[in-house]
Amino acid sequence: MKNTKNKGTSFELSIAKQLSYWITGNTKKYVLWRSHGSGAVQTITKKISPLKGDIMVIDSIAEKFSRICVECKHYKTINLLHLLNNNTNIKNFIITMWWMKLVETCVETKSIPWLIIKQNYSDSVLCTYPLDILSQLKPNIIVKFHPPHNTINSILLPQEFIIINLKSFLKNIEYSKYIEEVEKKENV
Repeated sequence: MKNTKNKGTSFELSIAKQLSYWITGNTKKYVLWRSHGSGAVQTITKKISPLKGDIMVIDSIAEKFSRICVECKHYKTINLLHLLNNNTNIKNFIITMWWMKLVETCVETKSIPWLIIKQNYSDSVLCTYPLDILSQLKPNIIVKFHPPHNTINSILLPQEFIIINLKSFLKNIEYSKYIEEVEKKENV
């Protein structure tokens, strides 16, 4: 059985490499890297450290990517069928709980949430805000839910996110165009 910490670290490094190639147009292997504080240590020290998420920028080429907070989750099994069955108790679904926690961090750090999830033997998926540029990727799933009222920043939590295949996203969405749309949303 593989050590789950090593599995998570390997996944984060793989995502950093994939995103680095996306940002640089396949010319540079690493402009992003696994955050030094990824995991439990970061959550303990978040009050004194500017680190956020599992992936950090290590090259100025990717400077604008620092607007995005990436959390990576690799699990043996993640049941996405809950999303397709109009489950009314969606707030208890693990992806929704991960999303709400990530968005709270993003509210504090003024960043865009990216939740990248992988189930064993499946492609990775990206959960993020449903920006207009993402509508060209079909099929995708839009998850709508009502955040629980006892959440610290429940008023600021978005009530929907989109789930798209990560490979499809990286292949079909240009980094510069995505960042351009993010910047437009920030200025609204």
